[in-house]
Amino acid sequence: MKTRTMCVTLLLATATGATHAQNKSVQQQMEEARRAASTGGASAFVVRPRAGLGTDWPPGIYSFYNAPRPFCFAYMIPGDWTPTQRNAVVRSKDGAQTAGVTFLPPRTLERTEGASMVERARNLAVREYEKSLRQSLTGVELMPFESSRAGTWRLSAQAIALPDGRRRDFPLHVIVDLSPHTVAEVNVSGTADDAGLARRIVDGIRTTSDANCYLAETERLIKAMDVAVAEPPDPRDAAYALATRNARSDTTHPDYRDWYRTRFFPEFNRFFGAALNTCAAQVGQSGPIVMGLAFTLDREGAIKRIDWREDTAMGKCVEPLLRKQRFAPAPKDDFHVALESNP
Repeated sequence: MKTRTMCVTLLLATATGATHAQNKSVQQQMEEARRAASTGGASAFVVRPRAGLGTDWPPGIYSFYNAPRPFCFAYMIPGDWTPTQRNAVVRSKDGAQTAGVTFLPPRTLERTEGASMVERARNLAVREYEKSLRQSLTGVELMPFESSRAGTWRLSAQAIALPDGRRRDFPLHVIVDLSPHTVAEVNVSGTADDAGLARRIVDGIRTTSDANCYLAETERLIKAMDVAVAEPPDPRDAAYALATRNARSDTTHPDYRDWYRTRFFPEFNRFFGAALNTCAAQVGQSGPIVMGLAFTLDREGAIKRIDWREDTAMGKCVEPLLRKQRFAPAPKDDFHVALESNP
């Protein structure tokens, strides 16, 4: 569904362990946060599970909108997430799980019918789902959603028809009444407990009309990221990172790139496309396929080693097919290749 948001994320900092916020000083990051606020943008921060920030800043995506026009907001999406090009949406590493928070101020809803902001948000959401899905929604209801915050509603509808004839449950779509300023939408899909995660997000949304907004809290997080001592990286993550670095070196090397582009990649692309289609049918994958894969070829074109960015059902299906395949003989021993799909 199209994202409708009142802000653009202009500052994105990550606490991963090796470096924090791209090695910028606290002062530089605060200057960027203030500059983002002055132009109506938000500041977003990614705290990874091994970032070493302790219990004060648990893993998640922290977003601060520090422009008091007409109000400021802050929220956190708990968990290990990767930002996407759609600023209000994050995903898990394998792409199977997504979450997002969108704020709809009155001006966004002024041309939509409805007696209240919640009704207008509901009608706008239905219209955009129908446009995106290219089908009419049936059984549409707006029901109370259990939360510590009053005025929280769940938009529900009958299952959605997929192009292959199967049906998929309507995704979790929560509307939060923050009148008179805005309405917030919380979307969660693919997790072990979508409603539970949505409830945690909803309960943590904060708004204020204070002129200082959440700049003090923003600074506290930046300082915590600056001094944090990260835990050692996971060996699997380190192996995948090394494999992808080697792949970038091999596939762009002047002595090898023509072989990679003209001989290996067209052959591999045909095989991999067929393998993905086969496995998607086997594991019931209906949405975009998101994965990270790195492997090593020997001189005979056989697979010597495979590293995955994450464990997925698709990966487990594809790997044995990949190991059986023989490709064009590589121009050297241990030729590295990596593929990543990140919507």
